[in-house]
Amino acid sequence: MIRFLRKLFGRNGPSIYADEAFGDEQFDPETQEMILSSLDLLERMAAKGENLDAEWVVSHFFAGEPVNVRRAVPAFEDLDYLTDVPAKDRLHVVGKAALSTRWVELTIPQMCRLAGEFELNYDGWDCGPEIGPEQQPIILN
Repeated sequence: MIRFLRKLFGRNGPSIYADEAFGDEQFDPETQEMILSSLDLLERMAAKGENLDAEWVVSHFFAGEPVNVRRAVPAFEDLDYLTDVPAKDRLHVVGKAALSTRWVELTIPQMCRLAGEFELNYDGWDCGPEIGPEQQPIILN
């Protein structure tokens, strides 16, 4: 969904949300757009009946010059994220989180700031199935 919105609105154009602030902080238009897209995704997940309070595997996606991707890996690992470089110009960062408005307001700006710090493009996030208690095996007699 986020990639679709990026294609629709573009990465460098003005944001229609430029005057909207989250909390006490005013974000740049791209970060605001990413926050609003993320909040919209949470609403759609909740409408489908997903348990947002559960812990989810969350993947964040970045792209950039190979040297910048390599420079960014230690920074994400220091923040306790797992990292993968599926291609020399791509970075995949994985963590666990309960999804909420507060998570979006804290995490998305952090990801956008780190992307800027390492001259990467933040392509957004996605989440896998919720993490629950391990299921007991079924024993057949």
